[in-house]
Amino acid sequence: MNMLVSLKYEKRRWLPGDNFTGELWVVNDRLEELKGCKAQITFLDGNKKKLNTQVIDVSNVNRDSSEKYGELSTMVPGQLGDRFYCELVLQDASGNQLAENNYMFLVADFEEDKKKLRAIGEEAFEVKQQYGWANYYRYFQGLGGEDGIKEADEVMPTVRKIAELQNKPNAGIC
Repeated sequence: MNMLVSLKYEKRRWLPGDNFTGELWVVNDRLEELKGCKAQITFLDGNKKKLNTQVIDVSNVNRDSSEKYGELSTMVPGQLGDRFYCELVLQDASGNQLAENNYMFLVADFEEDKKKLRAIGEEAFEVKQQYGWANYYRYFQGLGGEDGIKEADEVMPTVRKIAELQNKPNAGIC
């Protein structure tokens, strides 16, 4: 349909009780102007229960355009570790759906998550330093012959071993 209804927002993680704010944007790649449109914005909690719905008048969508049509806000629901959602639907003057979009946001402490993600990144960096940056073995220890780690064929039966077991009656393989 060459239409996009979109949400511009400041961040993905919000603390409980924060005032979530965003901007409604519409992209029209058509060569025709649209009149009488509206956007319905629905905020949902982590269980997809409707919190509130807002309607923004998008009465004149210029052809081949990208424009901001309004601002929206809601109080961030839930507790740390939860999620909340925003669903956007753009309709023409007859009520036909032109575009839809949805977003998931986290109810989280950005500064705390930043520390955890940095630790994960540092661990990944160390593994990459050990195995190289383009080495598949970094994800599967035991395939690279590391000291003190059993090789994969010592832990799991090889194809040859499975074939041998299948040829023996009552070998325990279904």
